Amino acid sequence: MILTLAQTEVFALILARILGLFFEAPVFNYKIFPVSARIAVSLLITYVLWFVIPMPKTMPDTTITFGIALITEFAIGALIGFIARMLIIVIEVSGALMDTQMGLSVASAMDPQTGSQTTIISTFYRNIATVIFLIINGHHMLLSALNKSFKALPLGHPVYFQNAADQLTQLGVNLFAIGLQIAAPVILTIFLMDFAFGMISRVAPQVNVFMLGFQIKPVIGIFIFFAGIPLFVEKLSTLLIGTLEEILKLFYNLSLPPT
Repeated sequence: MILTLAQTEVFALILARILGLFFEAPVFNYKIFPVSARIAVSLLITYVLWFVIPMPKTMPDTTITFGIALITEFAIGALIGFIARMLIIVIEVSGALMDTQMGLSVASAMDPQTGSQTTIISTFYRNIATVIFLIINGHHMLLSALNKSFKALPLGHPVYFQNAADQLTQLGVNLFAIGLQIAAPVILTIFLMDFAFGMISRVAPQVNVFMLGFQIKPVIGIFIFFAGIPLFVEKLSTLLIGTLEEILKLFYNLSLPPT
């Protein structure tokens, strides 16, 4: 088979979008998924899509425009993956808030999955979110969304990032509020305990409430944490499914010129 220059450029543009997804999407961007494996799987998926994605009507005619097109395609894939990743990030933040309130933030350790320092509850929450993500076939959902992106945003189609930036900002605000709601039971419980310890210190100053709090807060906080896991799992499943709606909304915003 003789390959033309246009066909090779299409292959490179498809590969750029897929690599953007793989370097941002949850599970795919974990350290346990080696870069070489990501590239190999990206090449395989690109080869499959190469035969079904139609040739764009116009192709970049200079090296500069082709480079800009590669960056644009990579950014589209990265945005698709980042929307799914934002949910995992918010879950980690809610876990970190719980750890801070319970006094477990000092027990942080290097997480081999992300290559960064994480706390106990934050790591546990992220692992639960990852398992649920895989159970509901979230990785298949992302690959399906990637395939649909070539229909909603064909290669060479004008892309407008301003509306997408507004969407991501609003999504971040909404997800952060949800993260606070997830952490609220533990935060409220620890707050009431601090209030009670403050009353005790006023009534009986000889009681070392500081050391007493270090012993009681983690126990009560972990009890509340485990009691709220069923509600957390139910809410997380709904949020993960709603991620697909946000990705479809992203396609619309990227194709819509700003007003």
